[in-house]
Amino acid sequence: MILAQTYSNGSQTALSVALFFDLVPADLRVTIMNQLAAAVEKLGHLDAGIIGAKCLLRALSEGGRTDLAYRLVARKELPGWGYWMSQGATTLWEGWKGGASYNHIMFGDVSNWMLQWLAGISPDPAGPGFRNVLIRPVPVPELEWAKGQHESSYGAIESEWKKSGRVSS
Repeated sequence: MILAQTYSNGSQTALSVALFFDLVPADLRVTIMNQLAAAVEKLGHLDAGIIGAKCLLRALSEGGRTDLAYRLVARKELPGWGYWMSQGATTLWEGWKGGASYNHIMFGDVSNWMLQWLAGISPDPAGPGFRNVLIRPVPVPELEWAKGQHESSYGAIESEWKKSGRVSS
């Protein structure tokens, strides 16, 4: 008998937490990443809570699917950050439909994900605390440009890219 290789109930949270915290053996990472991408594509939207949302975006990006993570972020229907924007939000809400607070850090790691993956600003593990910086933006098909800035203790770090239609090497 062959057992299915998955984590817990195979939910977006279970799979992404296992990937994000490097709990998946190296020989199963591609399998679990493919399960995660398939689960997200099948459902078509985010199906995770606060911790799962953080791990989900990062696990997708670390697995080469920043395009899929971006689609979750930009989605204009519930649940999603794009829904908040379509409702005129300029802050992070406490819950997907609004609620007690309209200025809350719930689901707030999306800002860091955008800075790291879309703008490409990341601390270098060889020089923690932004002593060294890695600039590695990941353009996605739906975006024409991205721009980000981080104020580190060593000064401002900025990254900006724009699609020009030209191919450079």
